[in-house]
Amino acid sequence: MADDVPIDAAAPLTFMGAPFVTRVPPQSRAVIGGLPFDAGQHASRLGSRLGPRSVREQSIQLRAVDPDTDCDVLAALGLVDVGDARVQHGDLDASQGAIADFAGILVNTNAVPVMIGGDGSVTLPLLRAVSRRYSELAVVHLDAHTDAYPLTGNIGPAAFHRAVEARLLDPTASFHIGLRGPVSSKGLYAHARQLGYQLITIAELLDRGITAVLDEVTLRLADRPVYICWDMDFFDPSVAPGVITPSWDGVTVREGLQIVRRLRRLNIVAIDINCVSPPHDAAGLAAFLCAHVIFEFLVGLATSHRPLER
Repeated sequence: MADDVPIDAAAPLTFMGAPFVTRVPPQSRAVIGGLPFDAGQHASRLGSRLGPRSVREQSIQLRAVDPDTDCDVLAALGLVDVGDARVQHGDLDASQGAIADFAGILVNTNAVPVMIGGDGSVTLPLLRAVSRRYSELAVVHLDAHTDAYPLTGNIGPAAFHRAVEARLLDPTASFHIGLRGPVSSKGLYAHARQLGYQLITIAELLDRGITAVLDEVTLRLADRPVYICWDMDFFDPSVAPGVITPSWDGVTVREGLQIVRRLRRLNIVAIDINCVSPPHDAAGLAAFLCAHVIFEFLVGLATSHRPLER
């Protein structure tokens, strides 16, 4: 009978061709997950819900071995991809609940969750999940914007305001790096500082030098569990055009990857890279660069001898 014939089908699209799984193996040290959600509130740029698929598509151009460390990240990490959270488009609260549940399962494995957004609204539920496991959580947020705006609701621009209110992190040990460009109202930097955050503008980062700034961050955070939140508009739109809120005077590719490699010294327990918007992404440049940023973080996880707080 026809239903006795096995189906010969290709596996789902995964990051760098990593195995697709529905349960994270105990030997895996890193796991990829997608968060295909945007809140639909941007005035003109919608489409970051398509980001996870685009980043996975572009990741196929990467190779598994880092020549500087001679490390095969797929093998060293036992990297797996669990697919996407089951979000409900148009329903912010339900989708954030689904993301928190999805991330909560991953956080409680032996693997570091590496999550691909989606817009900035995915960060708050991820922080809720990660903070349940790690006390004294610090965040390093690479972005043109603070996302700590004094707004109501669980939207992306208010994610780090809500995070302080809910005590999901320690703002005095958390950094917003790369801030720049026009903003919507007065006092936004002052508000973030009042919440306790450490702010480093793009001008300060480049004037003081990447090495000096990142050495200070590393010294301040020491062995604390660190959540990395990387908005792709941290890069200049000349190299990452397909983002939700592009802002000129961002970092170059070389500068951005130098920063990733400096951040690899931290005790990273979760990574969230967001805001690729494929409808605005010429030739998939932002998605490809996003995939490479993830690869660089994976190299750090694979070569680190720091024991995870599990």
